[in-house]
Amino acid sequence: MPRRFANGTTITATKTAGDIAALLARHGIDDYAHGRSDGAVQLCFMHNKIPYRFDVPMPDITDERKRDRETNRRWRVLYALVKAKLVAIEEGLETFEEAFAMTIVTPNGDRLRDRLLPEIANGKAQQPNLKLLGG
Repeated sequence: MPRRFANGTTITATKTAGDIAALLARHGIDDYAHGRSDGAVQLCFMHNKIPYRFDVPMPDITDERKRDRETNRRWRVLYALVKAKLVAIEEGLETFEEAFAMTIVTPNGDRLRDRLLPEIANGKAQQPNLKLLGG
């Protein structure tokens, strides 16, 4: 099995949260917050008056040392994910809205992914011969 990304990191979740805030600020996003809710960390921010939210499940581990290590690792994964999306935007591969679309928060508090992924899964079952490439 491949080694998990950021396994054994010594960078704390608190430091990584600051790194993410700085990364977002460099891209003009100053309206940023993070917190815990229902066993997950939430990273929220606004861009062009559109709210975005990442929900990152936190480990259900009783051993405090192991839990802290896994929490730190997951924060580094989140940092890498956000950074990769911002790099893709900088390089012109995607617009901001395309890169972060599934994390847009709808008026009822759901993310687009919470609404669309079940519909996509249902649609897949109904269209087994869907072509991925044109032609």
